[in-house]
Amino acid sequence: MNNKGIAIILVIGLLSLLMVIGISFLVLMRFQEKQSFNYLSLVRAKNIAKLGMEKAIVQLKKDKNGYDVETETWRSNFIGDEVDLDEDGKEDSRWFNLFRKGKLIGRYTVLVKDEEGKLNINEAGNLSKGFYAKEQGISEGWKPDEIKLTALPGIDDGLSKAIIEYKYGKDKAPGRAGDDDDKDNDELIDDGIDSDGDGDYDEGNEGIDEPDEFCARGPSGDDQPFVTIEDLKRVKGIAEKKFAGVKNLITAYSYDKNINSKGELRVNLNSASIAEIKSALSKSGINEPDIYNQIAVNIIDYRDRDDIPTIYLDPDAGKEGKTYYGIEETPYINEVEASPIVKKSPIKIGIISFMIDSGEYIELFNPYSHDIPIGGWTITGSGKGIYFGITQPVFVPITPGAVIQAKGYYTVGDGVATIVAIIRKPPYILLIPWLITPSPSGCDQYFPLELPDFGANLKLTDNLGHTIEIANYGVDIWTPLSKERNDPRVRNFYPGLKSPGKQNTIFSASLVFGKEVNLLNWQSSFMVKNYPLATVGEMGYLHKGKQWQTINFWKGSNDDIAVCDQFSTAEPVKKPMRGRININTASCGVLMGLPGVEKELAEKIIAARSFKTIGEVCGDYFADNEEPEKILNRAMIAQGNNFSDSDDDGFIDEDDEKEETFRKISNLITVRSNLFSIVSLAQSLRDKNGDGKVDDGEILAEKKIKVIYNRGSFPRKICFYKEVE
Repeated sequence: MNNKGIAIILVIGLLSLLMVIGISFLVLMRFQEKQSFNYLSLVRAKNIAKLGMEKAIVQLKKDKNGYDVETETWRSNFIGDEVDLDEDGKEDSRWFNLFRKGKLIGRYTVLVKDEEGKLNINEAGNLSKGFYAKEQGISEGWKPDEIKLTALPGIDDGLSKAIIEYKYGKDKAPGRAGDDDDKDNDELIDDGIDSDGDGDYDEGNEGIDEPDEFCARGPSGDDQPFVTIEDLKRVKGIAEKKFAGVKNLITAYSYDKNINSKGELRVNLNSASIAEIKSALSKSGINEPDIYNQIAVNIIDYRDRDDIPTIYLDPDAGKEGKTYYGIEETPYINEVEASPIVKKSPIKIGIISFMIDSGEYIELFNPYSHDIPIGGWTITGSGKGIYFGITQPVFVPITPGAVIQAKGYYTVGDGVATIVAIIRKPPYILLIPWLITPSPSGCDQYFPLELPDFGANLKLTDNLGHTIEIANYGVDIWTPLSKERNDPRVRNFYPGLKSPGKQNTIFSASLVFGKEVNLLNWQSSFMVKNYPLATVGEMGYLHKGKQWQTINFWKGSNDDIAVCDQFSTAEPVKKPMRGRININTASCGVLMGLPGVEKELAEKIIAARSFKTIGEVCGDYFADNEEPEKILNRAMIAQGNNFSDSDDDGFIDEDDEKEETFRKISNLITVRSNLFSIVSLAQSLRDKNGDGKVDDGEILAEKKIKVIYNRGSFPRKICFYKEVE
């Protein structure tokens, strides 16, 4: 081959190489161009997804009322039937299209869910019940660990135990096993609260390894909180299918602030002063001084550890103020006969003579379920008598060793009368003391009584000098009637037929079943705990200072219901309570985790919402029969409306039975939320045919963003962020 041939071959080879390089370069450029286009499409999809997320956050920021429901714009603006964002098999969201110069360039869809409408797997559940079995304990509803994990679909007792043991770590105990991690054992063994939910109160070491030693935000020992709900899949027995069934019902983040509907810090029932309590009651709508003052002193005496009634002088009630006495488990001055009818004189003296004050008596009443020693107590006072307006002193010592039996009476009868004789010479009227047969018969003690006819402030004092109560029976002049109290907690006396040592004739607890109290169950309304309140719902035991009326949640006024919004038993109040459930947004399955809430009641709660305060979950007793609020009320009070003794205390259909469910859930529920999950899915599009619709092959890229938005923090912030392509 000559040189020309070799040259041609080399040229052809070189040209071929250049052509291969050129083609490769073109292919590479085309690939890079496509990669860049795809990247830009993905960036656009991400930006659109962020736009959707920001749209949701804007709606959450705009929501400034004191409660959250799914009909509000943060939820309702995005719902639809085009996309299933929570992957439960049901479409829940709709698309929002974005256009540029008339062409469709992208779209997004958003789903916002309330995290407090879910069951918090870090807070729900405990292993308090049964020394060996270690099962879920449910008692008073003190803290969210009494919320049942077994309400979740597919979670039985075994899996519930496995979930709790997982977060407790290898030692299977909250915090460090056997340690008092939160240093509260001395308090919890003597606070009258079932702190671990096992059904026993103040047992030894109740504050060691109690459920609230587990702290998701600051774990102790080998505790391992769930950082995300996906961590639940690490629990043995929670496979992918089981997780899929519960993932939309659970959270790892929820918390609730102890604030009222106006954003003000609630008042701690167990430490607040009388002034603080009065202020909170006024905010709830209770504006009668006699009511809010009486409730305030009753709260003090309900929670304190002594049997000495609180005495409070309200400086705002007139020039001299007005005094209120708290309710302790002490007896009451219940009936007074100060001026029996005139009788014939046993002796004839002067122009005219007759006998008065024959058979006076004072009756004390103990409505409580235990005997009360009153030996050495005194009844003192003074008042105007019929004898020319002369002030008459009263002093009655109670016999040493005297006891008033449970739900019984102690009557001090009279042993001396007065003969009034009208004579012709000065002083014209003679007053002659005259011994009589002790009267009335059957009294526990007799003593010479001279009780003022125009009333007297009778002061009952114990043997240590403590004032138990002061009560004025009012005017009583020579009538066949005595002066009696109806509800002994109310310091008003009324004329009634004499009934020493027996139930007063004007005693008028309702005869009708279904009222707050009736003649068969009135005794149960006398409740003084002498320990801290465990729940806000426990306020239903507090007397209001009106005849046979306590704070009433099951059929109360709006003021009574609103009381719950002003108070808390959380300590400290400034610390949020994690794991409460928003009854406005929770599903039926989540609501069934609450103590005492079965499916039927959960469905009625859902049908009756929205609720502006937690007290409204009791429904409306006065609504029409077919209204959801009335139906809910019947379901909430069913335990106290079934003609049976539901709480095994010997009484039927009491007020406290009607409020039992509310008491148990009142600490565990809320109507306002702080944390929300936002899922935003976006697509970058090329509208090839310009019809403004998404056809096959027009989706360039897709991006999904999942965030947890903390509306309750300051500043508000995103506390969890995850991107999914």
